[in-house]
Amino acid sequence: MKYTEKLSSQYEEYTCFYNKEIYSTAYEYLGRIYHYYKYYDKKLTDNILSSFFMSVSEEMINDIHKSINIDYEKTKRITSTGTFWLFEEWILMFTYRFELEFIKDFLLDKGLPFPELDLHGLCEEMKAASLVGKKNKQQFQSAVNAITKNSSLPFLDIWFEADQHPRQPIPNGEEK
Repeated sequence: MKYTEKLSSQYEEYTCFYNKEIYSTAYEYLGRIYHYYKYYDKKLTDNILSSFFMSVSEEMINDIHKSINIDYEKTKRITSTGTFWLFEEWILMFTYRFELEFIKDFLLDKGLPFPELDLHGLCEEMKAASLVGKKNKQQFQSAVNAITKNSSLPFLDIWFEADQHPRQPIPNGEEK
């Protein structure tokens, strides 16, 4: 497994936040791990796989949904103000957008609710914003390059690939 150390690090972060009952952040880490599992490598350690099967309480769902809505609104606010965005703002928007996609994938595959948000529309707004002027195009592309280069785990391009993969229920704990 090519990303063993990085997966272990992501899992340690998940466990740390989960144990501190900071569920929204914990499930952001678990969402990243699950994305890797779903699209890249089904061979994960038993302790990581078992985290996919843990029950998620209503309190956890509420905490996760609150964070999801905040991140979505922050991203919408950034795209709706101004006509030029700095590299750092693009990084922030991409980070929120990817995290939203990862947690959405995990929750829906687990059969849990995800807030009614227009993530496709948000992507369209971000793409449209990237086309406003040469500087935006450069900042946008620099952010894409930085995220691709510095990501701890590989990920699908959320605009072109993720929609082409069908929803896959998380297997029960007996399948490994």
